[in-house]
Amino acid sequence: MPMKTVQTKIDVRNFQSVFLYLQEYYATRKSNEPEFSFDVWAKELGLKSRTYLHAMVFGERPLKESLLEPLAQSMGLEGRQLEYFKNLFHYSRCKTSEQKKVFASKLMTLAKMDSDPHEVLQHFEFLSNPLLPRLQTMMSFEDSPQDSKTLAFLLGCSESELQNALKSLQEMGLLQKNDSGKLVVAKRSWFVPDSFKQMSHSEFYRNVFKEAETALETPSTERRFNSLFFALSPEEFETLLADFEEFATQQLAKHDHEKLSKRRLYQLNVNVFPTSKSFQD
Repeated sequence: MPMKTVQTKIDVRNFQSVFLYLQEYYATRKSNEPEFSFDVWAKELGLKSRTYLHAMVFGERPLKESLLEPLAQSMGLEGRQLEYFKNLFHYSRCKTSEQKKVFASKLMTLAKMDSDPHEVLQHFEFLSNPLLPRLQTMMSFEDSPQDSKTLAFLLGCSESELQNALKSLQEMGLLQKNDSGKLVVAKRSWFVPDSFKQMSHSEFYRNVFKEAETALETPSTERRFNSLFFALSPEEFETLLADFEEFATQQLAKHDHEKLSKRRLYQLNVNVFPTSKSFQD
């Protein structure tokens, strides 16, 4: 049977047990589709035994690693909902308290983050102008200034540049006016679809490198530049990238402040690239 994807409005981040989440998903889908059963779900997942699936959902049998992706796909999980489910799945399979601590920390971090960020469709315009993501971030605070003069001063640009940027963000649907006429973000977090990142990021990072060079002139108490040199296999390189992703997620959750007062915006860039050819012994 072809894989069937059925999303529900259940927020997986409200669950600390993968078994309770699976049970809730089953009950919700069953109420919406009376013909749905463990036999149907087992066939969708490519399982021969509905009995095993029932036992697994109720925690009577261990979860199989091979079922992680099929389960996530069948439930239509995406973005941070998917990331949370994967960590919850692995948490249920932990054998030691140390492993549980690692995944528990990841789950707490993900639970604090916006599960439905704004998708930036005008990706090239948004990333090619460094002012836009910074202004979008600044406007996400409850006490963000509303006048162009103050915003321009804080972001180091002219008032005309600031006003054009505000107009662009509104046209993109990232900023909007609330009932009192105050300009606010549509959603506090945003992302650029993976399919567009390559072309957009090239221009974005060209600007980043130029600004990093300028930042060398700022006091060392306000910036840091560090370089590390080490050798990696292709597999170790992938692990390093995964570690960076985890670090980024943790920092965004840790510094997800609601107030801007007495704070300034910082931009953290991570660049990793090969400086030699692969040595074949």
